[in-house]
Amino acid sequence: MIAIILVFLYIVGVYVLPRLIVPNYGFRKGPLPNILPEKVQKELDLLKKNSISREAFLKNAYDLVTTEYQGGRFKTLLDINRAFQNPLTMKPGYMHCHNQNYLIRVFLVKSGYFHDGDIEVHTVFFNFFTHQYLKVKVDTSWVYVDPAAKAMGIPFGKRAFLFG
Repeated sequence: MIAIILVFLYIVGVYVLPRLIVPNYGFRKGPLPNILPEKVQKELDLLKKNSISREAFLKNAYDLVTTEYQGGRFKTLLDINRAFQNPLTMKPGYMHCHNQNYLIRVFLVKSGYFHDGDIEVHTVFFNFFTHQYLKVKVDTSWVYVDPAAKAMGIPFGKRAFLFG
């Protein structure tokens, strides 16, 4: 009976509660901004200029986000305050998975190459925490996009799973 209670508390405390209180981590995709900050707009314009296809834009957006921001297994708790910050105005450095995904989603939709319906947000259990990644439809196939997992050596097109 104690094990059942502990599992229930874990699910509520790690899977449900954070998704109710942390921005961009909910059970549904959050709204996208109508107007982008100047820095983000300039990055978007440069990405569009340097991309010749949807797939190239997706990869370039992933490269930009993973160059400026890094994920990490245990920084999730150490830098918990960053989970509540606006990803469009954060300085380079550590960024939680849900904020990296939100930033990529903003770039993809605002580029005109993708519609929000081309992007699925998935949340899974990972290393005793929850972890979020994207699936993006490019032409007729779906591509895993997990920028926070790059810090663990997981490349573009793959995603973190269970204990990495």
